[in-house]
Amino acid sequence: MNFFSFILGSVMGSFLNLQIMRKTSHPITEPFSVCDHCHKRLHFYNLVPILSFLFQRGRSSCCNKKLSIKYPISEILFGFLFVMVNAFVDDFYKGIFMATLISLLIAMSIIDFKTKDIYYSHILGVFFLCAILSYYNFWFKEEVIYKIIISILLLIIGYMLSRKEYAGFGDILLIICLNLSLNFYETTIFLFLMSVVGGLVALVIYLKKRDRKMKIAFVPIIASSFIILEIVKGMIA
Repeated sequence: MNFFSFILGSVMGSFLNLQIMRKTSHPITEPFSVCDHCHKRLHFYNLVPILSFLFQRGRSSCCNKKLSIKYPISEILFGFLFVMVNAFVDDFYKGIFMATLISLLIAMSIIDFKTKDIYYSHILGVFFLCAILSYYNFWFKEEVIYKIIISILLLIIGYMLSRKEYAGFGDILLIICLNLSLNFYETTIFLFLMSVVGGLVALVIYLKKRDRKMKIAFVPIIASSFIILEIVKGMIA
């Protein structure tokens, strides 16, 4: 199972690499993967995670230019991420969904950090993954009522904050989606962690830049708070 998890993780890492590259660097408008240098369409055998880089000796097959080492490194790291998550989760399929969610949050954090943008297609992916994970975390009737109430409140607060440009509405939607996979106590801890992590980040930025109006990428704060919570849950489970 660990080998299968690693393979899935490396494939996810390859896909998210493409997402990050298209969102943060010069946009690639082609619907298929292309060479970084000559933009020629790549074949399927050029896209095999890790192995393609090794067989091509770190060079593109079309123009023989050097490929970035970040591709195989990130694919390996995402592979190990899937393996580690499954080691902490008792159900294999739940572990795959959780690892996919964490991987997507990492990619969203990098994109937000570099561009200050959050994409609704990514939020939709988070929503579906959290909805699936909520199946594993059985809700009682009062838990469903609580989630509806807290989601409505967060939507209202997020709308008001986004109108005054204090926070992005996409950030609020991301928080609401992640809340789907958490129970009442976990949501409380999650919100507390966000306030602590966000406060520390804001303090460090202020001490370094002395700029109170500087925009802060909030997705990394949300993602790191959620990941910390899941790590703690896995350690005490």
